[in-house]
Amino acid sequence: MVLETLETDDGDSEEEEEVLVQGNGKLPLVAVVSVDHEQLHHWAHAQKVEVYDMDHLCQLPSAQTAVLERLHAIAGKRRLKQEEFVSRVLLVPFTFNTQTKLASATFELRRSALRKHFASWVSTGQVN
Repeated sequence: MVLETLETDDGDSEEEEEVLVQGNGKLPLVAVVSVDHEQLHHWAHAQKVEVYDMDHLCQLPSAQTAVLERLHAIAGKRRLKQEEFVSRVLLVPFTFNTQTKLASATFELRRSALRKHFASWVSTGQVN
């Protein structure tokens, strides 16, 4: 499992996204993305998508596709090999922090907690 913080430079923002990239030593790679609420609302408004709440927005296939495309653009910019590109994403409306117990007090991501929390989705693609 590889954990990374991807810094995006899409011209609209200099925000960081927290991204958990996991492959368990196998391909394809999958990513869990802690979304920036403001950016996702901005995207929804630009796409004329009705927003009920952040959970609903995170579940929209079009939002997932938009984030996946952005990750692919970053991977291309960094000249990653095609097999190193993420193949599917899960958008989550919460941050990886001490309240969610997914990061330590020094803001380091807790690998074992993240692995356990998202294990079902990573293996099946289904959210419990």
